[in-house]
Amino acid sequence: MRRRAVVVLLGLAILMAGASAQAAPIIDISIGTLPADGIVGGPAGSTLGWGYTITNNSTYNLLISSIDVAMSLIGVSETLVFNGNPYLAAGTSVTVDYVPGVSGLFEFTLNPGLPVGTTEMGTVHVRGNLLNAEGAPVILTAHFTAIVTPEGAAVPEPGTLLLLGGGLAALAGFRRTLAA
Repeated sequence: MRRRAVVVLLGLAILMAGASAQAAPIIDISIGTLPADGIVGGPAGSTLGWGYTITNNSTYNLLISSIDVAMSLIGVSETLVFNGNPYLAAGTSVTVDYVPGVSGLFEFTLNPGLPVGTTEMGTVHVRGNLLNAEGAPVILTAHFTAIVTPEGAAVPEPGTLLLLGGGLAALAGFRRTLAA
C-alpha cells in the first residue's frame, strides 16, 4: 500500500512537472520589402513604391495597427498603399506586390529636377500587437532606397529586336540580288 502511494505521488509529480514545462511562446515576426534588396529607381518626378512580405513564425496572431515611414525630404506626396489584411495568423505569411496607387507598402513621388544619382534612404516601421499575449507590442522594420535614374529610352522588347534583325537580313539579301 505504501509503495502504491509513493508510485502515485511520483506519477503526479511527473505529470505536473511536464505540464509546467510547456514550450515557451515563440515571437518571430519579420518584414521585407519587394524588391528584396529594397532598392527602387526612377527619373525625377516619378512615383516609386515598394511591396512587402510579412512572415509570422510566432505562436501568436498579429494585428497590425499602423505604418510609419521615416525619410529625408526628396520625396513628396508620400502615400501609404498598405491595404493588406491587418490580421496575420500564427505560422502564416503574406506577400503583396506594389501596384501604383492600389497596393503595396507605400509610395512617394520624387521631387522634379533632382539630379541623377540622388539617393534617398529610409525606414518603414510597421507597428502591431500580438494577440493572446496580452497585446504585446511589435515593431517591424524594413529599409528602402530610392535612386534618381536618368530618363532613358525604353528598353526594346525581344520581339522588336527579332523584327529589326529580320528586316536587316532581308535588306542585305535584297542588296545581293540587285548586285547580281
